[in-house]
Amino acid sequence: MVVDPVFILSIQTAGDLMTWHPHIHCLVSDGVFDQQGYFHALKMMDSDKAMIIFREKVFNMLRENNRISDLLISKMRQWNHSGFSVYNMGVVEEDNPVELDFSFIY
Repeated sequence: MVVDPVFILSIQTAGDLMTWHPHIHCLVSDGVFDQQGYFHALKMMDSDKAMIIFREKVFNMLRENNRISDLLISKMRQWNHSGFSVYNMGVVEEDNPVELDFSFIY
């Protein structure tokens, strides 16, 4: 079955103190759409496992493009706050839409 995920990515380059702090905010659906347009919800995911999968995919992409060393990857895996996180407790119900505020993107 061919399916399409739904997501919005926002690239940010500064942190709270307006210092160089490149990162990405993502809004990702908890399911996929099939070719007929039907939505298939996923079961609740383990956010810790999702964070590790995401982190390792980013590390692999950076390594394959010679943008990070194995030594730095090893050090980053030891950090208490890795900089990677997944929060999956926010739910938007079909009959209770949420207005999203994208005014911070310019």
